[in-house]
Amino acid sequence: MAITYKNVFWDFVLDPLRDLFVSEYAYGKIYIAPEIKHKDPFSIRIWGNSANKEEYVVDAHVRQYNVK
Repeated sequence: MAITYKNVFWDFVLDPLRDLFVSEYAYGKIYIAPEIKHKDPFSIRIWGNSANKEEYVVDAHVRQYNVK
């Protein structure tokens, strides 16, 4: 039996948000990190501050992710 893991938070929340900012702003540092790494005049840091389980059934669950 093979078990796979998909990081939904990264693949469908954080990374698409970063891609959106990268396409909008052609300068500065845009990164995903829990703490500030760049002190440039223009930088955007993205990180999640919470995740809540909204619904759970036997074969699926729904989660809500909040980002800062």
